[in-house]
Amino acid sequence: MALPYTGQIKRVTRPSSNSRLLTSMLCLALSCMCDAVSASRAMKQPTISRGGLAVRIKPLEEKDWTPVERELLASINAERGTVPNIYKTMARHPKLFTPRLTFGRYIQRESSLPPRDREILICRIAWLSSVEYEWSAHTRIALENGLTTRDLEGVANGSAAEGWSAFDAALMRAAEELYTNVFISDETWNALSKRYDSHQMMDLVMTVGGYHMLAMALRSFGVQLEPGATGFPRGSDSRRRVKPNVTGGVPIRLRTPRIAPVSEAGWHLRGWSQLVRSLLSSVMGARLSTRCDNYRIFIMPSKGRWRVRNASLRSLTHHRK
Repeated sequence: MALPYTGQIKRVTRPSSNSRLLTSMLCLALSCMCDAVSASRAMKQPTISRGGLAVRIKPLEEKDWTPVERELLASINAERGTVPNIYKTMARHPKLFTPRLTFGRYIQRESSLPPRDREILICRIAWLSSVEYEWSAHTRIALENGLTTRDLEGVANGSAAEGWSAFDAALMRAAEELYTNVFISDETWNALSKRYDSHQMMDLVMTVGGYHMLAMALRSFGVQLEPGATGFPRGSDSRRRVKPNVTGGVPIRLRTPRIAPVSEAGWHLRGWSQLVRSLLSSVMGARLSTRCDNYRIFIMPSKGRWRVRNASLRSLTHHRK
């Protein structure tokens, strides 16, 4: 039964434009606060994966490779049958990828250091830098190049561990001194120089420095261990630290160079006078004077090629015909 009409109509009041604007602003503010809380939680509680590191720069999976990245990674993929995480991560910076790969391959494949010695240095700096990725990869390579499982335990314990020859102890001490002081002491330098020539001494420093730099990247980017990799031995955390041995923070400056720069008079060696001059000219322009000592010292004959290395310029290479 229908209710009788009383003639009274209930009036509905619509919100004013100012009220609607205020309501919208309050909703927007609440939304921003929720987003900020979510972002804060994400920063405070990053996703921790293997090795205890958060993935800050994700490796590029093959399905996401652009033609440029595919070309960069093709040789590694063909050689290994897979692309390790370090390369898939570095491929995110194509301009940096090739120079870094070139330097790494020089250390691994063209360095004047014996492979066993090279791996002692790399494993020691990996251990000191607390980089499981580097340790895991190079302990395997070390075992393929003359080191034993017991040797690797000694590398973890450092130069003071029992069982090392005097030269091997000096080799690890060099890595420890570069890590703590960015300098090799006279005692260690002289001990190594009895066996090593100037090229090998230079390669030693560049090997430790190169892998320490890589350690910074691996840890800071959050590069994860490869499938099947074991990382550091359990219960080993307490042995990875060594204390710096500096006095009063005074920087060490040698009065005379340990490795003398190549003088202009020596450029005629092996008939490469014109080549050396042209390489230095490309670096220094017309300023072929005593000011280019820092460049002369890096002119190195290496496996059939001469190289000038300069951090600010592309490496120049000339191959013998």
